[in-house]
Amino acid sequence: NRVLTELDLCYSMLCGIQPVGGRGTYTAAGIEAIAEALKVNHVLTTLKLGGNNIRSSGASAIAEALKVNAGLTALNLSRDAIGPSGAAATADALKANRVLTELDLCYSMLCGIQPVGGRGTYTAAGI
Repeated sequence: NRVLTELDLCYSMLCGIQPVGGRGTYTAAGIEAIAEALKVNHVLTTLKLGGNNIRSSGASAIAEALKVNAGLTALNLSRDAIGPSGAAATADALKANRVLTELDLCYSMLCGIQPVGGRGTYTAAGI
């Protein structure tokens, strides 16, 4: 692709989980495919993946892509339940990435606590 600069896949069940109600069976195949494409695509500047419940495995896949991607300047992983380990993988990727200027991680359980209902175990590892 040499033309597409913005891709919005928010709430598109990339990982097989419905955004409302959480029904479905989790699979990382969709997000891993996006991550693999990011490794070679340097035209895309904005990627919105919010609300897909990509979890830590999906965040880790995206993080690996961020280490070599030289085009993406804005990334939305809001409401994706990436948790502390996904946040840590993303932070590690930012050490190598020199172009990302906007990162949205709101409501992504960075401290291990669900934003609605407050369930989970608190940890500061993701912040």
